[in-house]
Amino acid sequence: MLIVCLSNGFITYYLNDYYETRFGAVEEQSGLLWNARRMLAAAFVAAFVLVLMGWPVGLVFVPFALFPAWIAVRDFPRRSYHLVGVAGSLAAASVMWIVHSAPTDTAFAWAAAVHGMSLIPGGLLDHQLLARTVRGESAQEHGIQPG
Repeated sequence: MLIVCLSNGFITYYLNDYYETRFGAVEEQSGLLWNARRMLAAAFVAAFVLVLMGWPVGLVFVPFALFPAWIAVRDFPRRSYHLVGVAGSLAAASVMWIVHSAPTDTAFAWAAAVHGMSLIPGGLLDHQLLARTVRGESAQEHGIQPG
């Protein structure tokens, strides 16, 4: 699990770099994103250490709630739909917490599915927001009022 999360962090870093070089960054807030990433990395490491020390496995899903929560708070109310991802991460943690005495692969698969599905609406709505924003700016450049 640790290998998957670490590889996800590296993949996300390179995907973000790809998008920034290809499409540009919407806004840059002098180190705020870098500090948030470091705090998230520290939260993941702390969760894994606690799980290795015998804490419930569901604890690994708690740091996953931090990033969508940060997005929702930072861009409130425009991107508050990321709270669905927070709820999904906490629901996944709850599923694993309930079966802490005998965690099974099936329970973890269900928890991961709940968490993963909770991130889909945020991604789709972010895409819709991006498409509307780009379409609006492009239309305004040509003197057309967006509908």
